[in-house]
Amino acid sequence: MGGAGKTLLASRLLNDPPLRQHFEDRIFWLTVARDPNIKEILRSLLRMLSARLPPPSSSEEVYAQQVCHELQLQGQRKKLLLVLDDVWKSRILDVFDAFVNHSSSSGSKILVTTRSQELLDRKHATKIEVPMLKPEDSFRLFCWHAFSGVSNVPINLRKPAEDVAAECKGLPLALKVIGGTMAGKRDKRIWDLTLKKLKNAETLSSEHEMQLYHRLQPSVDDLSETHRHLKDCFYYFAAYPEDASVELVDDLISLWVGEGILGRRKDYPPEDEAYELLGWLIARCLIELKVKNPGIAAASSHEFMTCKVHDVLRDLARYNLQHDKVVHERVCLYEPGRQLTTFPQEWIPDDEVEIKHLSAKRLSLMNNLIQELPSHLAAPELQVLLLRSNENLSLLPRGFFLNLKQLRVLDLSRTRIQQIPDAAFSTMKRLVLLKLSYCAQLERVASTIEELEELRDLQIDNCKRLVSLPRAIKGLRKLENLNLSDTYVWNGGASSKSITGALLRLIRIQPAAILQDVASLTSLTTLKISNLSILPGPSYPFPLQLSCLKSLRHLQVNFIRVSSLPDISNLTALQTLVLSRCEDLLSLPLGVESLPELRRLDLKSCSSLKHLPALDELPNLECLDISGCRHIKQLPNSFGRPDGFPSLTELDMYACEEVSMDEFPVLRSGAMPALRILRMSGWAQMKELPPTLSSLIKLQYISLSLCLQLKKLDETFDWSVFTDLEELELEKTKSLIELPPSLASLPKLRILHLRECGAGDNLSPEFNALVAQNRLTITGKVYPAR
Repeated sequence: MGGAGKTLLASRLLNDPPLRQHFEDRIFWLTVARDPNIKEILRSLLRMLSARLPPPSSSEEVYAQQVCHELQLQGQRKKLLLVLDDVWKSRILDVFDAFVNHSSSSGSKILVTTRSQELLDRKHATKIEVPMLKPEDSFRLFCWHAFSGVSNVPINLRKPAEDVAAECKGLPLALKVIGGTMAGKRDKRIWDLTLKKLKNAETLSSEHEMQLYHRLQPSVDDLSETHRHLKDCFYYFAAYPEDASVELVDDLISLWVGEGILGRRKDYPPEDEAYELLGWLIARCLIELKVKNPGIAAASSHEFMTCKVHDVLRDLARYNLQHDKVVHERVCLYEPGRQLTTFPQEWIPDDEVEIKHLSAKRLSLMNNLIQELPSHLAAPELQVLLLRSNENLSLLPRGFFLNLKQLRVLDLSRTRIQQIPDAAFSTMKRLVLLKLSYCAQLERVASTIEELEELRDLQIDNCKRLVSLPRAIKGLRKLENLNLSDTYVWNGGASSKSITGALLRLIRIQPAAILQDVASLTSLTTLKISNLSILPGPSYPFPLQLSCLKSLRHLQVNFIRVSSLPDISNLTALQTLVLSRCEDLLSLPLGVESLPELRRLDLKSCSSLKHLPALDELPNLECLDISGCRHIKQLPNSFGRPDGFPSLTELDMYACEEVSMDEFPVLRSGAMPALRILRMSGWAQMKELPPTLSSLIKLQYISLSLCLQLKKLDETFDWSVFTDLEELELEKTKSLIELPPSLASLPKLRILHLRECGAGDNLSPEFNALVAQNRLTITGKVYPAR
């Protein structure tokens, strides 16, 4: 049954130390899903095996042969465990038949998770059924999500809670989802109504997911009562391929704002409104928030966060959108990740069958293999068109957009288009979001783009062949977000490999004109521009005055050869300033230390910087990243003053190895009072920790990896003060041969990273006892089976 916990159990099994030791960490996980691109899956496995890849044009059979050969070859030396998660069809299993026959004597195994017993019977596999939960366990799981535990269930709700939990028939996903829906509801009448709805569904069986849909449906119906757009937000996940990790900012928020779900309240930033909606979906267990790199440090930034929906819930969303509706009457037409090579014929209205047009408002064909679009699309109400990641799509017929006058969102990113027809912009005058990111073949943007009078978000990043922008871009008066990162428009059209003397002279002239056009877009709140080509010749001042962009909240400038930046003191709304990889930058722009709303300052790899201004008076600065600023020899003494950096929670000083330890600022009592995350990795000359760091008693995460001369942690340092410390990273600190005993007594310490750390081979009994009690995880060390 979908939602029984097969994938969860498999993933927990793979984290079991004895199992990892048995297979010597030769464990490989592949998610297959319902409509798999088998060739791409096999390519991924070959990469995991560090094996030679056949040419991209090779057939699926060639890839299969190469995979089996490599598995057999490596399986002769070491046992392998291959996990195939969420298998629906036997075709993917057929690929590994030869390996299975060969591995019987080697000890290698394949673990499959699937809903199909027939598929396993056909392969004569050993079956391990994942049963439904027993009543007592069901009630415990339900109460955890509805009341934060059985002990918190009110007396008058005990019986209704037992009855609702029983109606979930032991299915973990249903218990989790419905429990989350009932969280915070204390009116017994609401519980009685929910129970009545659940009892009207058919008895849960193992034959089909339909019964599950009925049991989860109340959680979806409840969304409309919370927020009028919350159900639409949930249904949006059906527009993405199965098992997709959906970017929080670049995907969800931009789409919701583009369609108009968010951004209508002037007193409420759309990002905050999006987090509120996501919070409701998460609380109801309808979606999960994922962190790309688990850990405290990664979780501190939304840039590392993605959202994911369980495939059963995604299927439920698709069912609700399509059930009992003929194609031309559906509001949403979603077929993402289905390996389609042609545009669905049934979506093209035909006068002969008297279907004049579609009623769809949203259409998604993401992640397919479509090569061309129809000559026209009669969808006069269409607002959202998602064609992302059709990497064979190169041509856009002129007539395709003629009937799309209500279109608000157009995503053509990761396609092979060379241009958008001029007439398309004249038609789509209500367009709010245009995404052309990673269009590797895009060479031209038509001057008619100025006719997109409502355009607020334009993403043209990573378009390597885009050599210029039309001067008409300055006509986009409502444009708020502009991303032009990693294009060559600032190079006069030249890549770093084809620079000539004439083009170098052009580069010195052309950026000023183009950038001044950008500077006229006074509604901009987000601007990302970069030129990361390594060009010969001298550095130059940044050729753009920023003073008129007073609405900017997020500014990202990555220009390797820029030596100075203009005064930004009047950008009083600025919250994020990213200057990473400005390698020739000699000093920070004037006024940066007086920006009242600045929350994040990223100076990563500004390797020519030698001094920093007094940033400690910035009242709202939360994150300061000076990693890779290798020529900074001294931090300002003001960094250690009492009450300095009142809001700073994250300080990254990775590879600032020139900072003199003798002149490290004295951190007086009350300095950096909110600091939670500290990175001092890569300080190759550091032999002992600055003793004043022990004043940072609120730290939860410390990274000291690659500190090659650090031999002791407690020479001048008292670890017992770090009662909030949860995670300590000491990877590749090979000179460190032991850990201070006081670390083992820290009440919240949960993770130690000791890969290639000398102390990992000399752990005291106290640390081993914590591991045995599951109170401490040590990465980089294999423990024997107990």
